[in-house]
Amino acid sequence: MAGFPRKMDQAEFFESKICPPSLVLFLDCPQETLQERLFNRAQTCSRLDDGTEIVQKRLKTFVETTMPVVQHYMAQNRVCRIDASHEVSTVYQEMQTALEKGLGSDFQRTQKAV
Repeated sequence: MAGFPRKMDQAEFFESKICPPSLVLFLDCPQETLQERLFNRAQTCSRLDDGTEIVQKRLKTFVETTMPVVQHYMAQNRVCRIDASHEVSTVYQEMQTALEKGLGSDFQRTQKAV
């Protein structure tokens, strides 16, 4: 699930009601690259939510709220860090590899079903 959980209470709720995740992909990207991408998106798509102040606030919220979730799963050795500063095709391939390695035959079965 992309971008979920974003907060510790969501992670705890998910784990108690569904199950703990067996693998968490963390798409890690330098803040400068994220800002540049979001600003470019704002210019090409006329998105009001990608302005400078809003982007800064979103990044601050991520660090304060979501990074504790990432660290929680890192402490359990469930996180695979993906360098998301690369081109989309490279990041996608790294994600595929991580899923195949981390989930093994379960992931391969879902790929065949699709």
